[in-house]
Amino acid sequence: MPSHYESFGMAALEGLACGRPVVATSAGGPAYIVEDGVSGLHTPPDDPAALADRLEQVLDNDARRAAMSQAARLRAQRFGWETIASDILDVYACTIERSTLACATVVPQREHALLPRN
Repeated sequence: MPSHYESFGMAALEGLACGRPVVATSAGGPAYIVEDGVSGLHTPPDDPAALADRLEQVLDNDARRAAMSQAARLRAQRFGWETIASDILDVYACTIERSTLACATVVPQREHALLPRN
């Protein structure tokens, strides 16, 4: 993926899900999705020599390519719907908890002497 920029990098994720190490530029989404040296390799944008070098690194080493292929599938699972939905629920739960606690800490305390007794 020699893109100048990708906001998310769906093609990189699809490659990982297929068990393929991905060589992607170190700009935008693919830089987050592809773990450099684990599930693929990063290359600087606009550097054809570096891109060729990274491709050769993957293609010339069967053992490294096999290890990256296995890691690629595992990495892609991190972006499955079940995991993403769980992450979103965690964000909501934390937000609600923080909001509730923040509200509770700003409620003025009443002096007990002023409260009517029943």
